[in-house]
Amino acid sequence: MTEREWLDANDALAIVDWVKHRPGDRKLRLFGINCIRFVCDPLSVDCERKIKLVERFLGRSMGWEGMIGRIRALSEKGKQIPLDWLPNCLLSNNPVDAALNSCYWSAVYRTQTVLEFDLQSFIEYDGQPTSRYGDVTTACFVPLLHDIFGNPFRPVAFDPRWQTSTAVGLARTMYDARDFGAMPILADALQDAGCEDDAILNHCRDPQQVHVRGCWVVDLVLGKS
Repeated sequence: MTEREWLDANDALAIVDWVKHRPGDRKLRLFGINCIRFVCDPLSVDCERKIKLVERFLGRSMGWEGMIGRIRALSEKGKQIPLDWLPNCLLSNNPVDAALNSCYWSAVYRTQTVLEFDLQSFIEYDGQPTSRYGDVTTACFVPLLHDIFGNPFRPVAFDPRWQTSTAVGLARTMYDARDFGAMPILADALQDAGCEDDAILNHCRDPQQVHVRGCWVVDLVLGKS
């Protein structure tokens, strides 16, 4: 993949397949979570519970087996609506598969009505995106990948001196609340700390840019990988 193909891509599955060679277990699973949130937010109670369990695992406040056990218990509890099953895509041991599956099935859900969504096919899904549902577009998820991974063809050297208490506080508040409205203010704080990197400042100040948990600038400020 070239830089131009990265910037102009309209197939999120192809981008995920390309970034699989880069380290990013946490980022790939966060992408999957953000795909699910994109198609239906607010989420159902059980879907939200499952996603929060995955986020706890990613934040290292819960182990893998504990997360798996609690999510499976939720999955077995009573009647599920189709969306409640989407977070199960995140349970693959392979983070690339988790991202691909979450992206694909979120796209399927987005293009089908709840009544048309073939829940049984999803439960029996063998783990590989297929053309079962015909033309399913994942273009809407590309901005999420751009926000999470930035431009891998132009890596940014982040100076630790830019991690002032103001910048870190702003980034932490946005990350915890999943509300990134203060990104332009974060850009000001970083600039006050000496940052003049156009990629960072433009990403924060672009009014058209989507921001989610895993945003590459917020992650740099918080020291996350």
